[in-house]
Amino acid sequence: MIAIPKHAISVSLFLAATLALSSSAWAHTGGYVGFAAGQADDKLLNETDRGLKVFGGWQFAPNLAAEFAYVDLGSYGPPGATLDQYGVSAQFVGLLPLGQSGASLFGKAGVFSWSVEQYGSGYYYSTVAENSGTDLAVGAGLQIDFHRRMGLRAEWERFYDVAGGDVDLISASFFYRF
Repeated sequence: MIAIPKHAISVSLFLAATLALSSSAWAHTGGYVGFAAGQADDKLLNETDRGLKVFGGWQFAPNLAAEFAYVDLGSYGPPGATLDQYGVSAQFVGLLPLGQSGASLFGKAGVFSWSVEQYGSGYYYSTVAENSGTDLAVGAGLQIDFHRRMGLRAEWERFYDVAGGDVDLISASFFYRF
Protein backbone atom coordinates (compact mmCIF):
# COMPACT_ATOMS: atom_id res chain seq x y z
CA MET A 1 0.00 0.00 0.00
CA ILE A 2 1.29 3.45 -0.88
CA ALA A 3 1.23 6.00 1.96
CA ILE A 4 0.08 9.37 0.64
CA PRO A 5 2.57 12.08 1.66
CA LYS A 6 1.44 15.48 2.94
CA HIS A 7 2.90 17.09 -0.21
CA ALA A 8 0.54 15.05 -2.39
CA ILE A 9 -2.47 16.27 -0.40
CA SER A 10 -1.30 19.89 -0.80
CA VAL A 11 -0.83 19.46 -4.55
CA SER A 12 -4.26 17.82 -4.84
CA LEU A 13 -5.88 20.75 -3.04
CA PHE A 14 -4.01 23.17 -5.32
CA LEU A 15 -5.27 21.28 -8.39
CA ALA A 16 -8.85 21.37 -7.09
CA ALA A 17 -8.63 25.13 -6.42
CA THR A 18 -7.16 25.68 -9.88
CA LEU A 19 -10.03 23.85 -11.54
CA ALA A 20 -12.55 25.89 -9.56
CA LEU A 21 -11.05 29.15 -10.88
CA SER A 22 -11.26 29.57 -14.63
CA SER A 23 -9.99 32.25 -17.04
CA SER A 24 -6.82 32.56 -19.06
CA ALA A 25 -5.29 35.28 -21.16
CA TRP A 26 -4.46 32.82 -23.93
CA ALA A 27 -7.26 30.24 -23.35
CA HIS A 28 -5.11 27.36 -24.64
CA THR A 29 -6.33 23.91 -25.54
CA GLY A 30 -4.62 21.27 -27.65
CA GLY A 31 -1.34 19.40 -27.71
CA TYR A 32 2.16 20.45 -26.71
CA VAL A 33 5.71 19.07 -26.51
CA GLY A 34 8.74 20.23 -24.59
CA PHE A 35 12.24 19.65 -23.26
CA ALA A 36 13.57 20.33 -19.75
CA ALA A 37 17.04 20.34 -18.23
CA GLY A 38 18.06 20.83 -14.65
CA GLN A 39 19.43 19.20 -11.52
CA ALA A 40 18.31 15.95 -9.94
CA ASP A 41 18.87 15.46 -6.21
CA ASP A 42 18.74 11.90 -4.85
CA LYS A 43 17.76 12.17 -1.16
CA LEU A 44 18.80 8.59 -0.29
CA LEU A 45 22.27 8.77 -1.88
CA ASN A 46 22.70 12.44 -0.93
CA GLU A 47 24.08 13.17 -4.42
CA THR A 48 23.13 15.44 -7.32
CA ASP A 49 23.48 15.07 -11.09
CA ARG A 50 21.99 16.57 -14.23
CA GLY A 51 18.37 15.75 -14.97
CA LEU A 52 16.61 15.77 -18.34
CA LYS A 53 13.02 15.43 -19.40
CA VAL A 54 11.18 15.18 -22.73
CA PHE A 55 7.45 15.71 -22.32
CA GLY A 56 4.21 16.02 -24.22
CA GLY A 57 0.63 16.56 -23.25
CA TRP A 58 -2.85 17.62 -24.11
CA GLN A 59 -4.48 20.67 -22.54
CA PHE A 60 -8.22 19.92 -22.29
CA ALA A 61 -9.20 23.31 -20.89
CA PRO A 62 -7.45 26.52 -19.87
CA ASN A 63 -6.89 25.00 -16.40
CA LEU A 64 -6.35 21.27 -16.98
CA ALA A 65 -3.89 19.12 -18.94
CA ALA A 66 -2.65 15.53 -19.01
CA GLU A 67 1.10 15.19 -19.45
CA PHE A 68 3.44 12.28 -20.22
CA ALA A 69 7.23 12.40 -19.97
CA TYR A 70 10.44 10.44 -20.22
CA VAL A 71 12.62 11.53 -17.29
CA ASP A 72 16.35 10.90 -16.84
CA LEU A 73 17.20 11.43 -13.17
CA GLY A 74 20.95 11.11 -13.62
CA SER A 75 23.80 8.75 -12.80
CA TYR A 76 25.19 8.33 -9.31
CA GLY A 77 28.14 6.68 -7.64
CA PRO A 78 31.82 6.26 -8.40
CA PRO A 79 33.08 4.98 -11.78
CA GLY A 80 32.70 1.23 -11.90
CA ALA A 81 29.58 1.18 -9.71
CA THR A 82 27.30 3.65 -11.47
CA LEU A 83 23.53 3.81 -10.83
CA ASP A 84 21.39 5.18 -13.70
CA GLN A 85 17.86 6.34 -12.77
CA TYR A 86 15.15 7.01 -15.36
CA GLY A 87 11.49 6.38 -16.11
CA VAL A 88 8.21 7.58 -17.58
CA SER A 89 5.55 9.67 -15.87
CA ALA A 90 1.85 10.30 -16.41
CA GLN A 91 0.43 13.31 -14.58
CA PHE A 92 -2.53 15.66 -14.47
CA VAL A 93 -1.56 19.34 -14.52
CA GLY A 94 -3.73 22.10 -13.03
CA LEU A 95 -2.99 25.69 -14.08
CA LEU A 96 -3.86 28.90 -12.26
CA PRO A 97 -3.55 31.93 -14.59
CA LEU A 98 -2.07 35.09 -13.06
CA GLY A 99 -4.34 37.72 -14.60
CA GLN A 100 -3.85 38.66 -18.24
CA SER A 101 -0.05 38.40 -18.10
CA GLY A 102 0.34 35.04 -19.86
CA ALA A 103 1.89 33.58 -16.70
CA SER A 104 0.40 30.71 -14.71
CA LEU A 105 1.19 28.82 -11.54
CA PHE A 106 0.78 25.08 -11.94
CA GLY A 107 0.64 21.96 -9.86
CA LYS A 108 0.84 18.36 -11.04
CA ALA A 109 0.31 14.91 -9.62
CA GLY A 110 0.47 11.42 -11.07
CA VAL A 111 2.62 8.30 -11.27
CA PHE A 112 6.24 7.62 -12.18
CA SER A 113 7.28 4.21 -13.51
CA TRP A 114 11.01 4.12 -12.74
CA SER A 115 14.01 1.91 -13.42
CA VAL A 116 17.40 1.91 -11.72
CA GLU A 117 20.31 0.07 -13.33
CA GLN A 118 23.66 -0.56 -11.71
CA TYR A 119 26.68 -0.97 -13.96
CA GLY A 120 29.82 -2.81 -12.91
CA SER A 121 33.40 -2.16 -13.91
CA GLY A 122 35.37 -3.92 -16.60
CA TYR A 123 36.39 -3.56 -20.20
CA TYR A 124 32.74 -3.62 -21.27
CA TYR A 125 30.20 -2.15 -18.92
CA SER A 126 27.32 -4.48 -18.28
CA THR A 127 24.24 -4.32 -16.11
CA VAL A 128 24.93 -5.88 -12.71
CA ALA A 129 21.53 -5.22 -11.13
CA GLU A 130 18.22 -3.69 -12.13
CA ASN A 131 15.30 -2.52 -10.02
CA SER A 132 11.99 -0.99 -11.07
CA GLY A 133 8.64 0.15 -9.70
CA THR A 134 5.80 2.63 -9.98
CA ASP A 135 5.24 5.35 -7.40
CA LEU A 136 3.78 8.81 -6.83
CA ALA A 137 5.13 11.95 -8.56
CA VAL A 138 4.14 15.55 -7.75
CA GLY A 139 5.35 18.95 -8.87
CA ALA A 140 4.74 22.68 -9.00
CA GLY A 141 6.07 25.65 -10.90
CA LEU A 142 5.63 28.80 -12.94
CA GLN A 143 4.77 28.80 -16.64
CA ILE A 144 5.22 31.88 -18.84
CA ASP A 145 3.63 32.03 -22.28
CA PHE A 146 5.70 34.45 -24.35
CA HIS A 147 3.79 33.57 -27.53
CA ARG A 148 0.48 31.82 -28.14
CA ARG A 149 2.44 28.72 -29.25
CA MET A 150 5.57 28.87 -27.05
CA GLY A 151 6.50 29.24 -23.44
CA LEU A 152 8.93 28.56 -20.63
CA ARG A 153 8.61 26.76 -17.31
CA ALA A 154 10.51 26.78 -14.02
CA GLU A 155 9.56 23.61 -12.19
CA TRP A 156 10.16 21.45 -9.13
CA GLU A 157 9.14 17.78 -9.18
CA ARG A 158 9.47 15.03 -6.59
CA PHE A 159 9.55 11.37 -7.59
CA TYR A 160 8.76 9.28 -4.51
CA ASP A 161 10.44 6.02 -3.50
CA VAL A 162 12.77 5.56 -6.49
CA ALA A 163 14.72 2.48 -5.38
CA GLY A 164 13.92 3.31 -1.75
CA GLY A 165 14.51 7.08 -1.80
CA ASP A 166 12.94 10.27 -3.12
CA VAL A 167 14.47 12.22 -6.03
CA ASP A 168 13.82 15.93 -6.66
CA LEU A 169 14.19 17.46 -10.12
CA ILE A 170 14.49 21.24 -10.44
CA SER A 171 14.38 22.22 -14.09
CA ALA A 172 13.81 24.90 -16.70
CA SER A 173 11.96 23.95 -19.85
CA PHE A 174 10.78 25.17 -23.22
CA PHE A 175 7.50 23.98 -24.72
CA TYR A 176 5.73 24.36 -28.05
CA ARG A 177 1.98 24.06 -28.68
CA PHE A 178 0.54 22.70 -31.90
